[in-house]
Amino acid sequence: MAFVLMCGSLSLPTTAQKAPDIHALFTQLSNPGTTNHAARQILRAASEDPGARDYIMERLPDIIEKPELDQVWRNAVRLAGQLRASNAVPSLTQVLPRSPFKPSILIGSALSLDADAVGRALSEIGDPAVPALANLLERGDKTTRWRAARILWNIDSPSSRKVMRDDLQHETDPAIKQLTEGKSHP
Repeated sequence: MAFVLMCGSLSLPTTAQKAPDIHALFTQLSNPGTTNHAARQILRAASEDPGARDYIMERLPDIIEKPELDQVWRNAVRLAGQLRASNAVPSLTQVLPRSPFKPSILIGSALSLDADAVGRALSEIGDPAVPALANLLERGDKTTRWRAARILWNIDSPSSRKVMRDDLQHETDPAIKQLTEGKSHP
């Protein structure tokens, strides 16, 4: 009798939590009323399931490129950074010039990307974003060039420092030059 009770206690749990349906979560991400909850669930699912991660990463650029910069868009941008979705770099750099950001006037936080969702996402993606940011630093308008320099500064990798060091050779904007001088050392 003791043997039967012991075997019964070794059975697999029958109430295992079912993995969320990634297709349904993506639909919820696109809905303003459910986007915040879906973004949290997607991040969790993507960390546990490579297939879910790939599914979401493949679809994020379409949301990022949409013209409305609403909460759905912000969640897609945030997820792109958190998932380090290098496939989203072209979309993120495309929207960077028109995306909202609030430059800080406080010393010490002037280089923070806390109020720049696209900048933060590109920084989180890291080195895969460096070539696109180098292009923006070279060819963008004044504000876009400044934002690209701040993002490169925050990436702070050998490749981002090299881009900044190379930019010093021809940089004419004093603010960007000062920023790049501070991070261009190996």
